[in-house]
Amino acid sequence: GWKDFEMFILDRWGLNIYHSTSPFKPWDGLMTNGSSTPCENDVYVYKIYVHDTRDKLHTYIGHVTLVR
Repeated sequence: GWKDFEMFILDRWGLNIYHSTSPFKPWDGLMTNGSSTPCENDVYVYKIYVHDTRDKLHTYIGHVTLVR
């Protein structure tokens, strides 16, 4: 189980292009929440922070490749 969730998608320069606090709202490849501007094909960094039911923080960092 988990108590809270936070996800960031960053471009190669570290600019935050997406943020979500819901695991049920995935990144759709657009620049910002609610934007209709698609991101370019590239490799992006994701950072996910989850607190479990015992308040222990779990951090996940990796890469995702966007291909259209």
